Amino acid sequence: MKKTAVYARYSSDNQREESLQDQIGSCFVYAKANNLFIDPQHIYSDAATSGTLKERDGLNKLLQAARAHEFQVVLVDDLSRLSRMNAQMLIHIQELTFMGIELHSVADNLNTSDEESKLAYQLKGIINEAYIDDLRKKTIRGQLGQKLRGFFLGEKLTDSYPNRMET
Repeated sequence: MKKTAVYARYSSDNQREESLQDQIGSCFVYAKANNLFIDPQHIYSDAATSGTLKERDGLNKLLQAARAHEFQVVLVDDLSRLSRMNAQMLIHIQELTFMGIELHSVADNLNTSDEESKLAYQLKGIINEAYIDDLRKKTIRGQLGQKLRGFFLGEKLTDSYPNRMET
């Protein structure tokens, strides 16, 4: 049995904290079916943290333990949990592979030790990055629309500033 670490992440305060447990549970099911042993000391997570950020506490701890060769496999529920930025995801995969550590993505059914998966995880990384770019544009468009309708966004409201502008 290969010693295995798990990494889970959800991106915003609007999401449920239970998402971490859902992701970790999915990884446990996968590990059992694939004869992998998840070491409870090597379950890492980042809550309410964007996948576009390079520096994340849980991810940094995972990579530090990987560099110390404390496990042979890393499980993620989905590649987007590792990173929403394709270049950064590929750097993480390259570093893990260089250290002889496999990365398995449960929902994507991808495994970096399988040469046939190389194109698939690269394409998935591009899709994940395109998704976050599209989401960013739609969020900004929605915020602009709200502002044009007279709502204040992110500004501190005081008695002199009602929560809706006079039109």
